[in-house]
Amino acid sequence: MSKKSCIIFGNCQGGGVKQFLEFSNFYDIYDVKLYANWEMIKNNESIPIQYLQNADLVIYQPLTDVHNCYSTNKNNPESFFNILKDTCNTIAFPRIHNNAIFPIFRKRKEGNEIYGQFNNKISCIDELLYLYDNNLIDYDFKNRMFENYEISKKKEQDCEVKIIDFLMKNLHKEKLFLTHDHPTSYVFSEVTRQICDFLELDYNVEKGNSCPENMVGLPDSVYNRSDNQYPISRYAIDYFGFEYIKKEYPDANEFYKSNTIQYFLQNK
Repeated sequence: MSKKSCIIFGNCQGGGVKQFLEFSNFYDIYDVKLYANWEMIKNNESIPIQYLQNADLVIYQPLTDVHNCYSTNKNNPESFFNILKDTCNTIAFPRIHNNAIFPIFRKRKEGNEIYGQFNNKISCIDELLYLYDNNLIDYDFKNRMFENYEISKKKEQDCEVKIIDFLMKNLHKEKLFLTHDHPTSYVFSEVTRQICDFLELDYNVEKGNSCPENMVGLPDSVYNRSDNQYPISRYAIDYFGFEYIKKEYPDANEFYKSNTIQYFLQNK
């Protein structure tokens, strides 16, 4: 008996879901093709019409109408969703993103845009360094986390998979993020479990949760750090009460101090 056809359409997190589906009986039923939406948009690649027309299942991360034919809005006549057959099932999972648990860092590899901020009124570098070294910088974690939650809650409204409340519940207990948009295996496991629940498939939660934190092999695409993640700062540990770590990563002090200085110089 031939297998059903599945397409996964998303950012790098789609590859994580594809890998974690191995902890279920998914591949006994489906053959899978993976498409990176950001690469297709960047390279202006053609939509895989034939595969989409024959797909029995599409697992995807939503894209808005600004992306034209790559849009996943089912009410948009330009969206590729309009070529799916009537019997094709679709499951949406949100883009998983949190820029509020790291003090300050660059948004992109190229450019000087910064994620994060601090609320202190500072007049000079010496004052900044004194405040930083004495744990007196206010990185506005509370408001940043609230904003992140509200945006995430809104974006997952129309998704079958809901993840932000899971993240908030487990934030202090488990390591959830390597970088602002690269979740750990613990998060991928939960997303995949929910997908399998919708498909009424068995998922081995114990196996999924026991994987190495970056089993997918996601890179640090901004700083090219060898550990492929941003270090954990004592500022974040103190504010969020992370239970999985007791002291900041070895180079966190240098990393976040230099980024704090950069932010200060840009905004003085």
